[in-house]
Amino acid sequence: MKLSILKTKLSNEVSAVPTELAQPYLPYLDGLRGVAIIIVILSHCLKENPYFDVLGEVGVEIFFVLSGFLITTLLFKEKIKNGHISLKLFYIRRALRIMPVAYLFLLVLLILNVCFALGVTPVGFLASALYIKNIPIPNSADWYSGHFWSLSIEEQFYLFFPFLLVLNLNRYTLLISLLVIVLPIIGLLAVNKVGIFYTNTAIHALVFLLNSVFFGSGTVSILVGSLCAILVFKEVVVIDRLWNNYFLSFALFLLAVTIGYKESVLFIPHISRLFFSTLIAWIILLNLKQEKNLFSTILGWSAFKQIGILSYSLYIWQQLFTHNQPWKNAFPYADSLALNLLVLYGVATASYYLYEQRFLVLKNKFKQAPPKRSLVNAA
Repeated sequence: MKLSILKTKLSNEVSAVPTELAQPYLPYLDGLRGVAIIIVILSHCLKENPYFDVLGEVGVEIFFVLSGFLITTLLFKEKIKNGHISLKLFYIRRALRIMPVAYLFLLVLLILNVCFALGVTPVGFLASALYIKNIPIPNSADWYSGHFWSLSIEEQFYLFFPFLLVLNLNRYTLLISLLVIVLPIIGLLAVNKVGIFYTNTAIHALVFLLNSVFFGSGTVSILVGSLCAILVFKEVVVIDRLWNNYFLSFALFLLAVTIGYKESVLFIPHISRLFFSTLIAWIILLNLKQEKNLFSTILGWSAFKQIGILSYSLYIWQQLFTHNQPWKNAFPYADSLALNLLVLYGVATASYYLYEQRFLVLKNKFKQAPPKRSLVNAA
């Protein structure tokens, strides 16, 4: 694409929903969520093995890319439908989706903490409840609420970046493009003790802070997903024109996992996360195409889609069942992994259908209605 055409497309207003994103439900993305949560659970079940312990980050990063892509897509759909985006309603909807089950988990964890002396500190509970678990606060780290680090990153993204997107879309696009391209290069220079990025104390501290916030935490993966959605809505990337074959997206997924896995020979600090998230974004687009391929067939399996639907519930509750269970010595077979995983699925299912659904119904009431047409416009 010529630079002038690219510049024109990037400056254009978002005016239409791409055909592949027009449908309200994208089943293959639920399948991808299913794959991601299985990776996380497998990693936690085999946590004692250092090679599997770091695998969970791959699953979480997939969630981050999906989150950035889908949230940006929903905001654009709202703008196209209603003419503007209501941040107030957006924040209410996000709170109703994320917080009820998260706080229910913390309440259950508080009870278990008293009963089994799990060692979760008041600071740990507070950091989780305030969604700042990703910040290294003294005495806040523990296994049982440790997964709130990723929820904290997502909440912080929801708090700041949609505001910037609504304020000025083109500046938002430029900002996140610079963040995902420039920061990993600077971070790599700092890690390898190159020039001023290492020798100057102030600059080195700033680089460390920026990379901790954006690359050490996974925020870059959310931003890549968001940027991917922007490029699709601005028609810089046209999904239907992407080259594809039956094996491509599956091969790209295997490559992404290999690059994103910290024990891989292909893993490069600060750089691999960007490559990984870019490949996942590419895979998302390929599996939105109308034509089926090997990976879309796998993602379309009902088991993966159902697990994907429950993925958030499973992620919230899995920390109690996959490793170092609070009740592991309380009764016979209490530490049986098969039994705990079975109970985990039951708890997540009950949580989603009996508890979370109530808030999802309420959440739908805060969808913005399109403005009423005046009599003149109606005529």
